[in-house]
Amino acid sequence: MKDLYISFTHLIGNVKSKNLTSDDLNDALFYLGCIKDHLEGSVRDNSDMCDAYNLASQAELDDGCIDVDDADLEGAVATYTMIQGAVRKAETEGRAVFRPSMDHRNSFRQLNGLLQANGIDTSLVDHLAESNASYSYRAVVENYSSLVNVVYQC
Repeated sequence: MKDLYISFTHLIGNVKSKNLTSDDLNDALFYLGCIKDHLEGSVRDNSDMCDAYNLASQAELDDGCIDVDDADLEGAVATYTMIQGAVRKAETEGRAVFRPSMDHRNSFRQLNGLLQANGIDTSLVDHLAESNASYSYRAVVENYSSLVNVVYQC
């Protein structure tokens, strides 16, 4: 069963807490809650610039996946850079999609398209995309865990 990462923050936490490498992410699917520019570090998030250090270390601290003592500059940047490379590779291979802009929410329709493109039968959850149901991480975990290993916790 393929891993599906749905949260950038939790992806960072999983990489750090489980010592995942880019090899561990080689077959994973990504439908993160952020837009692509956020992953690339080229947007402003609140008043802080979302560069490698701010994104990686802030996500670690906010989420509680990592001890504050572990949030060092070099480690945060290395983690972020590795994740960036893995997700970029996944995107070129059709294993990652992003919502189009900050004005658009994640959708079951887009998630189902990602799964279908990767050979996963979504007939059990097609009703979510067809009904334009409200997308949430909880709904993904509850409805998609029989199809993929939804990775949402650290």
